[in-house]
Order: sequence, then structure tokens, then C-alpha cells
Amino acid sequence: MSLDALLTFVSNAAGPSEPEQELAFVEADASGRVISLNPQARLAWNWRAGTSLPTEICLAMADLPADEPTDLPIAQDGLRLRAMAKEGGDGWFIVGYAHGGAHPSGADLQPSVASFPNPSPRTNRTGQPGRHDLMDRLPGPAMRLGASGLASYVNQGAARALGEEGPSLLGRPALAEILHSEDRWKIAELMEVAAGNGAAQSAVRYGRDARHGILHVVQDPEGAYDVLIVDTSDDRPGTDAVRHALRELATSCADPWMFRDGALQILETELELRSAVLYVRSPGGQDLVRVGHSAAGTDSLSAAAVAPFMERGGMGTPTRPAAPAWTAPVRDNGTWIGVLVLEWPPDRTLPTAQSLDELAGLFESLYSWIQVGVRYRTSVNAIDDALFGFSFSPDEQRIYHFATHQIEQLTGRSVALLTSGQLDWTTSIVVPEDASLVRAHNKNLLAGNESRITYRVHHTDGSVRWLREHATPQVEASGHLSINGMLADVTEQKTAEMVLVQAKREAELAARAKTSFIATMSHEIRTPLGAVNGFAQLLQREMEEFEEELGEDLPEQIHEFVAAIGDRSQKLLSLVHDLFELSNLEMGQTTVQQTSVNIAPILQRVADRLEPLVADRPVDLRLEMNASRYLVSGDARRIEQVFENLASNAAKFTEEGEIVFEVLDASSEIEIRLRDTGVGISDDYRDELFDAFSQEEDWKNRRFEGTGLGLALVKRLLTLMGGRISVESEKGAGSTFIVRLPKAEAEEDGDRPARTSTAAPGWPERFGHSA
Repeated sequence: MSLDALLTFVSNAAGPSEPEQELAFVEADASGRVISLNPQARLAWNWRAGTSLPTEICLAMADLPADEPTDLPIAQDGLRLRAMAKEGGDGWFIVGYAHGGAHPSGADLQPSVASFPNPSPRTNRTGQPGRHDLMDRLPGPAMRLGASGLASYVNQGAARALGEEGPSLLGRPALAEILHSEDRWKIAELMEVAAGNGAAQSAVRYGRDARHGILHVVQDPEGAYDVLIVDTSDDRPGTDAVRHALRELATSCADPWMFRDGALQILETELELRSAVLYVRSPGGQDLVRVGHSAAGTDSLSAAAVAPFMERGGMGTPTRPAAPAWTAPVRDNGTWIGVLVLEWPPDRTLPTAQSLDELAGLFESLYSWIQVGVRYRTSVNAIDDALFGFSFSPDEQRIYHFATHQIEQLTGRSVALLTSGQLDWTTSIVVPEDASLVRAHNKNLLAGNESRITYRVHHTDGSVRWLREHATPQVEASGHLSINGMLADVTEQKTAEMVLVQAKREAELAARAKTSFIATMSHEIRTPLGAVNGFAQLLQREMEEFEEELGEDLPEQIHEFVAAIGDRSQKLLSLVHDLFELSNLEMGQTTVQQTSVNIAPILQRVADRLEPLVADRPVDLRLEMNASRYLVSGDARRIEQVFENLASNAAKFTEEGEIVFEVLDASSEIEIRLRDTGVGISDDYRDELFDAFSQEEDWKNRRFEGTGLGLALVKRLLTLMGGRISVESEKGAGSTFIVRLPKAEAEEDGDRPARTSTAAPGWPERFGHSA
């Protein structure tokens, strides 16, 4: 039976003139015995749980359709009756109400008890009572909850159960407050099941006197939940002992195996059975294997006995000839999993099929519900993160109404303490230095924005933990803002990050100290080296003058020594100069002048200086340009330094073939390609090519001289000027270095028109050119 049908059932019982009167409400089983009733029914009719309904009422309800409220043509002790059959024919709901005027049957019946207080009516747009009014007429507690469990409406029954005014319960977790503390964990599971199946139910204890009831949860299309508690407390003897015992067992037992064995024991004992056995499908699905309490049953049912269940999707009644028996299918989450078999001694008669159907249905529902709870807890336990839900108080303090047990591991505080409202999260748990971050995070959530934050908390063991919180706000139907989210422990990650940051800082300081040392030493060494090189050149000239005055040549060995001093000191001076330049670049002390530069004459000068270096080799040196004017943005001296280094490398590594400068004019850049047929570069070394002091060959057995600083300088200088460099190479087949420099604006100079000659003026003919 749906909650909508139950609301419709009581919606018009009092009529439009008295929409708020309290009603006598009764739930009866298919045999006509009272299962539960409210105080108004006890007062009006003196009925109790277990009382048999009068015969005339049973006859009047015999053919009632399910979920369709119908006025009965009879009255009971002055109250008119409205009844509705439950779905499946397993009982009825009955409402008694007092109302003047003619009865639909034509009888003039007057109430024998006074009407209850009648507040002003509330109606919907059609003039009929609204949904909240209908829920108010239900005799037990009823309420409407948002997705996070906060109440957007509570009826008078719920307010009475809590002993508070109804409006004060809005925006609070009223269902959690009305349930017994040991049953509150069921709320999340029932809401989850209802979200998937539309409805769910469970036996619970509620109210200040811990009364027993069945909690019904129904999700509507808007995502909210309608909740009703039907009272099943046994105020008088005569209640169905088996049903009550099964509900009590389900309430106190969260383990499906323990419930299964306990429930079978209850059925066997209370119904005086020979055996109560649950058979479940074997892994192959061909047999049903016995599980559960009793040892009197056989180990398995045959394939022939299983066949009717398999053919009809779990429906059927296989019989066992050994004794009087009754069977019913058992499902879990809508899937048939087995058969419940009850056997009596041969000399006993079976109870009615309707009673057995009720017991089997109750066993199936409770068994499936407990297994759903186990799956939910297993899923929650499988994750390390904590789930939570809270709302904000008027002073923007967090009021937690839900949290999973992982939060105890993260903070050391119990879930009960956290949800009790005695602990302020921001001031009691968060590290004071991070409190402002959490408050800003809270304000972002209050503004309706999803928010993430990482902050520190004090654990009760004295440690400090880093937590990452991801929270999402949601406005409930009541207009209250609720926050749901997840907390993760990222202490190890943050510790590793801090170690890396510290190591990086120390490495940067060490690198800066090294660079500063190199720059200082380079500066100090450059002066004496310059003197050595200068004196070597001066000595060479003095020797030549001495030879002229003497009229004869000095020994050749002396000239070789002086030349070696000059050559080696010059190379050492170049190395120190490169070290000084690189150190200044790394320390950010090098500046460039960004001006408009014509690179054509720069390339000409570089090629002029390159020509003597390859003159004694079979190397073809060419410059390929289609104009003599290419304007780029950069520093002319630094650009020449870049191509001087690249050309020097090309000459060093090319023993035969060609060295070609090629200039291409792109849309926003000037591209200069320096191609050679030298030794090439391996793929493994290419990523290290522009690192300082890197060379492909080992220093102990390399064929070519060099320090590995030239290309490092080239890359850093180009980056400083907004340029780029890349390389294309194949080992043994040469290399192509590609330099890209940003274009500069053309100079507005009328006497310097753009030239279209294929080579720069005065370019040596032996270099060649192409149009």
C-alpha cells in the first residue's frame, strides 16, 4: 500500500466542514483481528490489539478493492466508518469519524462521541485538504523530510511524540529525534532503499516512552521523503506473538545470518513445527541447498522441486510428501534467492494460507532489509573517507546531524559527540591558524557554492591531522540549507609535499650559492687571465722585433711555446667568460635591449668568421635568403652571440659535407635554420642538449673539445629575448638547429626601402645563395 493511498483514505473522512478533527484509526489483518490502533479508537470502541472485529464490519469489508477508500453503510458506537483493503488482500485499514448530516448510504447516523478540536482549515487550490492537512489527520507521527533528513513538515502526532510545538521541529532532524537512539542508524538505510525502490519500512522504537511501531519511508518524485510511523505497541495481551517476535528480532539484530537462524527458531517454536528451513540457490542454480537453523530438513530440494520456481521466476509451491508442508519464495532486493519451507508433524493441521503468507512476507521483508543494511555498512566501511551532513545555526556554527564512523579515526571524537551539538567544529577541533580558512569555506557554502578546502585539526591523541573537505550545499523544501560532503585524511600527502618543498628550497639555495660562487670566481679569474693573454701577445710582438734587430730567427720551439700560451689562455678566457655569462643569467642579472634588429648583416658577419674555420675541409658553406632585411625584436649583440655559438658548434662537428644558413619569413616570426652534415645527436641525449656542462660523449674519451656551455647560453639568451630554439637530428646524419625570433615592426624610413636582392651586399660569392 502506498502512502499516497493512505493519505487519500483519510483525506475526506471528516468532510470539508471539519477537516482537522482527530480520527479513530485501526489496522486489521485478513482474519479480522486488530493489529494496531490509535488512542481515539481505544476510547471510542474499547478495542485492543488482538480484538476481533465485529462480524458485520468484516462482511461489509469483504469485497473492498485495494487502495480505494470506501464508506461503509454501518456505524460503530456512533462513528461512521471508512475502510480500505490492503494490497494483496492481507488486511484492512479502518477510520471512524464523527460528522453530521446524511450518510452516503442514506442512514441518519449521529456521532456518539464529541469531535476533537478543529483548527482553521487549510486547503489546496482545488478546495480540498492539502497534503500536509492529510498527514495531520494520520493518528501516528508523520513528517516530510528533505534529502539530508531535515524536516520540512511534521504533523501533530510527531509533535506530541516529542512533546514540542510543530513549528519548532522544522529544519531539524526530527525523525532522528523521535526515534530511539539505538534505531537512528536505520534512517540512512531506509532513505537509500526508498530512493531506489520508492518505499521502505522497518520496525522501530519511537517517542519518549519507546513505543514500538513500523516506520514507513516513501520517496516522492521531487526527491523528498514522506515518513509515517504505525504504532504496533502491545498494550494488551493477545497480539500475534510470532509477528511481534520477528519484528523485535529484526530491531535488535543487524546480522542477516543471526536473524535468519533466530527467525527460523521463532517460527519453529511458536508454530510448533517439525522444521523451519530456508533453502537458497546453489552456485550453479540447479539445486536449493539448505541453510539456517533446523537440522530436521533434508539437505537439498531436487531439480524437479526447483523447476516450478525456476520456470516462473521464483513463484511456485513444490510439495514434500514426508509431512504436511508449506513453501513460499524468498526474494532479496527483488531477486528470487530461495524457498522457505515449513513442515508440521503428520498429526497436525496447517494454519490458513493467508496467515502463512503474512508470516513469509514479513520474514522476507525483514531478511532483505537486514541484508540491505549490511551492504550499506560494508560499502561505508570499505572507504577511508568520512561522510557527513550538517546545517548552520543563525550564528553560522555547524550543527552536525549525520556522520559515518570514519570521522572518529580522523578527529578522535565520537559520532555521538559530534552530533550532540556540544562541540563546535571550528573552535574546538580546527587548528586556530586555519580557523579563518574554514570560516571563509563556510561562507562560500552559505552562499550556495560547492567548496573544497584543506585544513588542519587537533586529534585527541595529540597529533595534528590534515583533512581535505569537499562539501556541497542543498536547499531543502523547507527552505533550510543543508550541507553534505566528504572528509579525507591527507596528512601523509601534505607531509610529503612539505618535505619536497623544503628539499626544493634547500636545493635552490645551494644552486644559487654555487652560481654566485662561479660568478665571483669567474670575475676574479678573468682579470689575471686577461693579463696572461695580453702579455703572451705582447711577447710575440717583442720576439718579432728582436728578430728584426738581431737579423736572425729565434728557435722555432720558442715561437711554439709563446703561441701555445696565447692560444690556451684565450680559450680559458672564453670559458671563464661563458661561465660568467651563464651565472648572471641564472641569477637574473642579465638584461637585454629589445630593439628592432636586422639579422641579415649579423648572419653575414657570423658566416665571415666561420669561413676560415672550415677552409681546410671539404665543407660547402652557404647562406640562403630571399631578402637582405629581416627585422626581429631583440638585442643585436646577444643575437650575434647566439649564432656565433651555433656556427662554432657546426664547424666543430662537421668534417665534410655542408653548413647552410636558411632564413624563412613566417607570419609572426623569423625562422633561421642552421643545417649541417656533422656527427648528429642521439635520441637519448637530445633532452639534455641545452643543459649546462652536458656533452654526449664521456669526458674521458671524447673526440671534440668543449665545455658544454654554448648551447645552454643560447637557450637562455633566446628565452630572455622572447625567442625559441629546437633541434632536429639523426645520429651520423647531421643536425638542424631552428631559431625563431619574434618579428619587429618595420621602420618608417622613406630612404630605406625594403630590398629584394637574394644576398646581402658584399656577400662572398663562394658562400652561394638561392632565390
